[in-house]
Amino acid sequence: MRKSRLWSCTLMLSIILVVCGCDNKEEVIGNAKMSECLSERSVGNALESIRCSMKENSLIFFHQNRMVSCDAETCDVSAKVDGNVLTIYENVKAKGEVNCTCPVNIEYAINELEQKAYTVKVIVAHEVYAQFEIVVNDTCDQTYPIE
Repeated sequence: MRKSRLWSCTLMLSIILVVCGCDNKEEVIGNAKMSECLSERSVGNALESIRCSMKENSLIFFHQNRMVSCDAETCDVSAKVDGNVLTIYENVKAKGEVNCTCPVNIEYAINELEQKAYTVKVIVAHEVYAQFEIVVNDTCDQTYPIE
């Protein structure tokens, strides 16, 4: 009787580990800092771009010259890893009281990513806003223009 219970518990634990281990999706949240409206597009790179660089154990994203509503207040960023696809959701929150846009810079970090190649998809308003390939390692530092 005791061996039967032990066997049942071992079997249940094995099933739970297999089921949980098969899900390779991982939610990662990054904290975003958003600049105030820039009087003009940032000097040095007048085009919109995303720069990715490693700092300690975090992949830092610097989204330069992103056009937003003039009354934008915050940017919430979340990310999801599914295999070799890193999907980043940028959600700028605005009051919706004005009819103008301005460029801002948005910076956020994705922590504890496995060092490997990823397809990065940046999602804005439920659409793929930018997509590029990146190899995450200790020396990665690359700028990706957004067209």
